Amino acid sequence: MTPNDKTFFGMKIDNHISAGHILTTVCLVVSGITWAVNTDNRLQHLERQDLIFAQESQDFKKDYRDDMREIRVLFQQISDKIDKKMDRGQR
Repeated sequence: MTPNDKTFFGMKIDNHISAGHILTTVCLVVSGITWAVNTDNRLQHLERQDLIFAQESQDFKKDYRDDMREIRVLFQQISDKIDKKMDRGQR
C-alpha cells in the first residue's frame, strides 16, 4: 500500500480523480436537472387539464340545469293540456 492509498471499511481508496468520476458526476447532475424540468412540465400540463376539466364540468352542469328546466316546463304544459282535455270531457 502506498502512502496515498487509504482504506475505508476494508476497501482500498486512492486519491486520484479519473475522467470516469467527472463524467459520472456531470451525467448525474444533467439527468437530475432533466428529470426536475420534465416533472415540472408534466405537473403544469396536468394542472391545465384539471382547470379545463373543471370549466367543462361547470358548463355541463349549467347546460344540464337549463335542459332540466325546459323539460319541467314541457311536462307542465303537457299536464295542463291533459287537465284541460279531462275538464272538457266531464262537461
